[in-house]
Amino acid sequence: MKKNFDVIIAGGGPAGLSAAIIAARNKCDTLLVESSKAFGYPIHDSGATFSEAIKDFNLSKGVITNRIDGVTIVSPKGYVVSTKLGEGIGYILERRELNRELAKIAANEGVEIKMPVKAVSPILSNGFVAGLQTKELIGGDNIEYKSKLVIDATGVNAVIAKAVGIHPGMSNIRWAIGAEYEMTNVELDNPNFIELYFGSQIAPSGYGWIFPKGDGVANVGVGITHISNERINPFKYLSRFIKEYPVTSKKLKNAQPLEYHVGILPIGPMFDQIVSDGLMIVGDAACQVSPHLGEGIRFVMKAGEIAGEVAVDAINKNNTSKNNLTQYEKQVKKEIYPNYRLLYKIHEYACSKDDESWERTIKHIENLIESNSGKKLIIKAVRGDISKWDFFTNTHILAFKGIKKILGQKWM
Repeated sequence: MKKNFDVIIAGGGPAGLSAAIIAARNKCDTLLVESSKAFGYPIHDSGATFSEAIKDFNLSKGVITNRIDGVTIVSPKGYVVSTKLGEGIGYILERRELNRELAKIAANEGVEIKMPVKAVSPILSNGFVAGLQTKELIGGDNIEYKSKLVIDATGVNAVIAKAVGIHPGMSNIRWAIGAEYEMTNVELDNPNFIELYFGSQIAPSGYGWIFPKGDGVANVGVGITHISNERINPFKYLSRFIKEYPVTSKKLKNAQPLEYHVGILPIGPMFDQIVSDGLMIVGDAACQVSPHLGEGIRFVMKAGEIAGEVAVDAINKNNTSKNNLTQYEKQVKKEIYPNYRLLYKIHEYACSKDDESWERTIKHIENLIESNSGKKLIIKAVRGDISKWDFFTNTHILAFKGIKKILGQKWM
């Protein structure tokens, strides 16, 4: 059994698989260990993303369940604003198929895959991470794998990052918890529009959603940001969203569940340090989701791609020091989150809003979409590409007091 590699990736989600593909494609001897018995299981998110996630890795159409052309936004009192944003601006993905396809690509590139195998702890040598202690979950054997570099993609558990002391601690992260059903017999106004619902009775400090997958099937869920010590039961809010909220209960009166999904998401703030000697961390382990909507797939796959590129450079230079790996930190901040602080401030502001404030906000959005510049601003905001300078391009947005509050806040 081979036990020495150039690069070891702990975790087979989109971030870890993306890093493994790039490393192996560029002739690095690469091992990936995954603790689950199947890639993409269990499902922890709704699978909504933008087109880059598909194009960058040339994924097949089998990963896509539906094309998204627009959005419908619904206020706490049921006021509806709907607009087309552009044909194929986004997609709903089949999450299991996404991970399985990335795993197939990784295998074809030469990645060695071990599963179900748990990453237990790092192997340290002269202060560097030099491999992994692992445990086979079938059979129970403990196996050491040595490497020149490790990439921690173990999700919210961040096993390796915690062990080497670069994780900021769970209590210093703002968490969101989501619950959803995949349902059939869902009645939709537009089968290519996602639907977002706001209000304290739907999802306090969060939102509800209906994401159409085609043929009357949709992901129906709620996501709640945990901003207090109060215990939150997302299933309670999901049941109310389906059965009691006037707008959704009509659409879902004949709907039946096919699957139930639940997961937690690290909203932020993004970690200051995501490298150490011999180590990079990616994906949920590094808090690399978009903070304002919680979209993760597109961002973590890009972060994984960058981590893979930096890993190749480090192996070729025989330099896996923290100083050399900081190029990964710099590229992530430059290419993925140039406006991260603003997005996080938008998230914080949205979490503070009460129902009456949401009523006013959604009517402001309705005014925005009447102009081309306003619609472009909405698209940029949803995608996470927005900067503070974009706010000065539209008189409607400048008239919105909430924006002035956000821009007036001191940056982190």
